[in-house]
Amino acid sequence: MRRLHILLLSQIALLPVASYAFQDPAEQAAQLQRAGKLTEASAIWMNTLKSNPRDVQAMVMLGVLSAQMKNYAEAESYYNKALRLDPDEPRILLNLALAHFKAADLNGAIPVLEKVVKLQPDNSQAQTLLGISYYGTRDFTKAIPLLEQTPGAQSNNQLRQMLAESYIWTGQSDKAAAVLAALLRDSPDSPVAHIFMGQAYDGQGRSTDAIREFQAAAQANNSEPNVHFGLGYLYWKNKDNDQAEREFRRELAIEPTHAQSMAYLGDIEFKRNHLDQAEALLRKSVQLQPGIRIAYYDLGVMLQQAKKHADAAKEFQKAIELDPSRPDAHYRLVTSYRALGRKSDADAELNVVRTLHENATEDAIYKLTGPTAVKP
Repeated sequence: MRRLHILLLSQIALLPVASYAFQDPAEQAAQLQRAGKLTEASAIWMNTLKSNPRDVQAMVMLGVLSAQMKNYAEAESYYNKALRLDPDEPRILLNLALAHFKAADLNGAIPVLEKVVKLQPDNSQAQTLLGISYYGTRDFTKAIPLLEQTPGAQSNNQLRQMLAESYIWTGQSDKAAAVLAALLRDSPDSPVAHIFMGQAYDGQGRSTDAIREFQAAAQANNSEPNVHFGLGYLYWKNKDNDQAEREFRRELAIEPTHAQSMAYLGDIEFKRNHLDQAEALLRKSVQLQPGIRIAYYDLGVMLQQAKKHADAAKEFQKAIELDPSRPDAHYRLVTSYRALGRKSDADAELNVVRTLHENATEDAIYKLTGPTAVKP
């Protein structure tokens, strides 16, 4: 998230700031603003607004000055007052969106930017900001078409990284690899580009190439956030737990509260039957970052092995909430429900397991035989 915020803020610097075009600006206020005397300029516009409470120009300029002083909540208030009098003025809307954007309130910026794009379909600045906002809120499907058509999308490294990551998270690894290959030709020492390229290769099942890219990222910047976790995760997937452990510990040396590294270290300790160390790591990981599936699943298995089935069931339910499409937690839950005498719940979970296995078999047949095959 820290890198995302840096990317978003640096992207703002690439965009011209919209301003409301007024017919007869107060020259004294403009001179004070140009001289950096923002408080004095604001006082002039405040007097103007007191004289005429419906002066949209004064409201907008007070919003602009507040934003320049990084008082974004106050800026939003002034822009909203102006919009009550002129609700469909794109330039005021864009300034309001920028205030939300600069305050890192992407959820607040999105509906405003959507309205600007609807009013002005060719407004490239609004499209760019909307694409970045969708990306920042992880709505990658909506982000992609806007980022693709953004001016500079083929040359600006930050935009290319956003587009590549959006492709990765929507399962379009080939497109991600193409974007990142171009980025690495221009910036061969970019650790972030190597990380994303590694993720793209991982999505294609090219484990060796993925590891090579993460190693290149670590070589470019050994303290780059998540690079050692990503490398450790790839080793973990390849069942090389010794190498994985080293990388997870390197990540924790850089970021001691890296929850995912703790969770996967906990999984390794669990597989080694070091149960006390495993439980401590797994529980600390979900305290730091609720939502790490492997931690809940492993805790459930540990509790189930200790015959604490009620507690185990709670952990498996959390794992299922995070990813209901994987059968392992459902299957484990069947065992705990049966031990608790909850036969109907156990039968329901068993039906889920059967359905998931049947769907997986159908998908495998479909991939092998093609879209014209008749499914059994």
